[in-house]
Amino acid sequence: MKADLTIKDIGGLRGEHTFTLESGKLNVIEASNSGGKTSVVRALTSVLSLPSDGDFDQYSFDEAQKLGIKADEKNPQEGFVNVHSDIGEVLLEIEGSSESYKVRRNGQFLTLPKNGDQRFLLAGILSNDTKILRQLHGVENNEPDDFKWAVTQLSYAQNYESINNVLKNRKEDLIEKKHHIDKTLEKLESLQKQKKDLEKKIPELDDELAKLEPRFKGDADKLFKERKELGKKIDKLNIEIGTKKGKLSGLKSDCDAKNKILSDIDKNIGKIKDEINTLKIDELKKKKEVRAPEIEKEINVLKDNRSSFDAQLNLFVTAQTSLRKHEKETICPLCNDGHITYKRISDKLEMLRNDKDKISSKISELNQEKISLEQGLEGLKNKLETLKKNLSSYQDRLGFAQKELKELEKQINSHEYDIDKNEGDIASVKSRLEEIKQLISKSDEDINKLYTQKEKERNDLSIQLGVIHQQMQQSSIDIGGLLLEPVKAKKVCDEWITTIEDILQYSSQKAEEQRQKAAKRFNENIEELLRKLGFKEFRNVKLNKDYRLYVERLNPKTKEYVVQNVQTLSTSEKLTVALILQAALKETYIPDIPFFIIDDIMEDFDDERKTKVMDYLIDKANTEGWFVVVTKVVENAGTARVRYVGA
Repeated sequence: MKADLTIKDIGGLRGEHTFTLESGKLNVIEASNSGGKTSVVRALTSVLSLPSDGDFDQYSFDEAQKLGIKADEKNPQEGFVNVHSDIGEVLLEIEGSSESYKVRRNGQFLTLPKNGDQRFLLAGILSNDTKILRQLHGVENNEPDDFKWAVTQLSYAQNYESINNVLKNRKEDLIEKKHHIDKTLEKLESLQKQKKDLEKKIPELDDELAKLEPRFKGDADKLFKERKELGKKIDKLNIEIGTKKGKLSGLKSDCDAKNKILSDIDKNIGKIKDEINTLKIDELKKKKEVRAPEIEKEINVLKDNRSSFDAQLNLFVTAQTSLRKHEKETICPLCNDGHITYKRISDKLEMLRNDKDKISSKISELNQEKISLEQGLEGLKNKLETLKKNLSSYQDRLGFAQKELKELEKQINSHEYDIDKNEGDIASVKSRLEEIKQLISKSDEDINKLYTQKEKERNDLSIQLGVIHQQMQQSSIDIGGLLLEPVKAKKVCDEWITTIEDILQYSSQKAEEQRQKAAKRFNENIEELLRKLGFKEFRNVKLNKDYRLYVERLNPKTKEYVVQNVQTLSTSEKLTVALILQAALKETYIPDIPFFIIDDIMEDFDDERKTKVMDYLIDKANTEGWFVVVTKVVENAGTARVRYVGA
């Protein structure tokens, strides 16, 4: 099986280049330094690892940056796209199916592969920049023997870990909310104490006022009775106003929050509508309808031309074969008339092959244009459907939020009306009180002044009581969009925290189960690899129960196997362990991806290990049908090329 990797303006390779890879063999990418080996590896890695939505998780994003698949802000010169081009393209074709990746130099995706798997970054490629070797060389944050990531990031444990992270953040938010509730409860406790003190002082003043009443000389019984009733009415109205103002403050806060949500929804709806308007689907459809038949026609013409070159090539190859032993000019074997030399035949063949390659390259370009038109149109249609669904969702949310806002505004208007009415009633009551005071004061001016003073003190206390009621009403806590009293809010927080802790415990347990299963498969694959590679210097390489790397190595002096600290392994031994681990990761997690890449590593093995590794890789490629790709520096080799090793 063959795979054609076509790259255009990627890394250090300018222009278009096609590399044919073969399964069942070792595909050796040879080039001189700066000849484009790394560009080929990055191109192949990108199309195999990029998710269909282009969105790496954070862990894989960091790996993609280190491997040069994503632009690194710290090293902008090491761009994925060639510095002389705005757009880079990668096309991988295998037996009629294709994966395409097209990206601008600024990182904007134009076309994305349909079946990329970001786990390939951790499990499918071994280079000095990959996670395993960075760790073994001691340049990672975690310790060299800590391989917990290998059974977490690549297994189902990662799903549970993601859930745990969300739950932990939610738990922290709730704990912080509880601190806020506790402070609110402390404030409420203080307000309750003030309220009790005021409620105690008011009856005391009532007693003082009652003692003053007999001192009035005139017939003021009816006036005093009305006066006391009006005072009580003012107390009640002040408390009602305070309570309603507290509720009104909460409603206005909710209204402000709802208006902000509405504003955000409006902005998102506007952005989606603008994005929909920028989609030129009809324009692209018309272009495809016109251009597709033209492309097909051009391809057919080119194929006919290429066929004529094939016929000429066959003739000239025959002629070259017959003249291979003739050094001087001889009769042309094609026409049996003129004279020709072996060199002229060879030059002609070279020219014909170059012309045929140009035609093949042009056919490839036209096929790529056809694919891009089809994928571009399909991509726009899919994007339009997604945008319409998002638009509908936002419009539903907008309608719901507007309905909630109207209800809030209705409640606000009702409370404002009630407050205005209460304040009007207080003004009316105070006016009548003044009349009563005047009537009483005509006969008992001195005692009336004292009574009025005490009455004012009582009225001030009722106003303070109203303010306290207002503050108490403003102490409601927002829990999940619901305004609850602090005591109830604390109870809800406690219940949620308990529930989250239960889920965290369950999720952590399931994550650990997945890690253990992954570690078991991983260790089984390592054991099989050690057996196949025949590295006698290692008796055991595995992850222990703490997911740390355990290595038993033969001591050349004592001829006994001893536990070896990973940090003390030699460079060649670290490379050997890295290869074993990387191949085991691939076998464990991505066995269905038929690619395995080893970049700039092979030459660092000693001759014995290199032979064993090469034999193993050739055997693996042959038995599993893998495309095994390795790179090699060859002085004066020029631009990257592929050499095949194996059956």
